[in-house]
Amino acid sequence: MWSRKKLKQNAKDIMNDNYFNMLGVSVIATLLNGSLIFSINEYFNQLGKMINVQSDPFMEISANENPQAFFVILISLLIGSFFIIIFRLLFNLLIANPITVGHSKYYIKNRKNQGNFKDLFYAFRHNYINIVIVMLLMYIKIFLWTLLLIIPGIIKSYEYSMIPYILSERPDISYKEAFELSKQLTEDQKINLFNLDLSFIGWDLLGMLVCGFGIIFVYPYYYATHVEAYEKLKEIKQIEISPKIPPIPTL
Repeated sequence: MWSRKKLKQNAKDIMNDNYFNMLGVSVIATLLNGSLIFSINEYFNQLGKMINVQSDPFMEISANENPQAFFVILISLLIGSFFIIIFRLLFNLLIANPITVGHSKYYIKNRKNQGNFKDLFYAFRHNYINIVIVMLLMYIKIFLWTLLLIIPGIIKSYEYSMIPYILSERPDISYKEAFELSKQLTEDQKINLFNLDLSFIGWDLLGMLVCGFGIIFVYPYYYATHVEAYEKLKEIKQIEISPKIPPIPTL
């Protein structure tokens, strides 16, 4: 067993040394992970308003008086939404997911006060293609489980939650081994990880009071605590995750 209180205290001790560095890295990672691209939800809301001509007198007149022009607008919106979806998927696949691994690398190294801003781009310099593939398979599996029911999807998301950390230590690892290690680490621990996330709800609500902006100040606390959980799980399960050292060729 492990104590949430102990994990959080360890995270606080780390934050006392370089909180603002941690904050800066997490904010930049968050920006690179999605704030630089369009909001698809908002786009589809606008698309829905355009299609729902009955609720918009202007569009109703346009559709009735000039159906050809309305059809062209509708097709343009559909094509535009398609390209935005493709762009978002490619962005997540090729940039956001590797940044997530690099972010994990930073926080793991930061436990020993060795974290550096360049760690955010770790995945782009170490087995980039393998990291992209493993992270893609992780999200595909979570998505497929979520299609069955929400609860299995949540369970699997916790089961696979250690994969970014594993990749940050073993970027060369095969997808089968990465999934198996994450499964071993989280076995009988998913409810504890879920409760750990729940323990941050108060902080999240407090951060959202400042127009949602204040939540960014909780990032270092959240991520540092979860890295502590990852390290504790490795200790409990007695699992060593380290880069494979190639054999020394014999003469």
